[in-house]
Amino acid sequence: MNEELDEDVELKPEEVNFLRFVDGRRSLNEVADLAGLTLLEVRQIISRLLHLGALKVAERRPRTARLVCKLDSSGLKFGQAGIDSAILASWNKALGYTPERIACRTRSGKVHVFPVRAVRKAGPFILLSRDTLLQNNLAAETPMLVKPVPRRPVKPIDS
Repeated sequence: MNEELDEDVELKPEEVNFLRFVDGRRSLNEVADLAGLTLLEVRQIISRLLHLGALKVAERRPRTARLVCKLDSSGLKFGQAGIDSAILASWNKALGYTPERIACRTRSGKVHVFPVRAVRKAGPFILLSRDTLLQNNLAAETPMLVKPVPRRPVKPIDS
């Protein structure tokens, strides 16, 4: 719920009932079932609550993936990383765009940033060329935590 809600807002009983079950983790179907509402009713309630400012949609964050380094055989460019297209699709869904770069943290805490390319059926691996592995002092079969590097918003030029 939004803490900046105008005090004059009156909520309908079904809206209050709906809000009792909203916790940020339940799906819309779960909330609808618990509140005894149809999905159409839930959509209408959400629309009204968003309009009133009584409900605020939280930003989704992309999940960090634990991927194992693997020597690439698909022809990646030097310095480029390949990860499964399903992982990139998941990040696209959370971010609203496909990330162009990824940050990879090794067990020692060192972070490497690579441009990323989708690879079909890469599974739980991050694919790197031999030269990229050597240049970054990485070894095959070692796990890394991998997440997308967000785009930096463009700040307007002050006039």
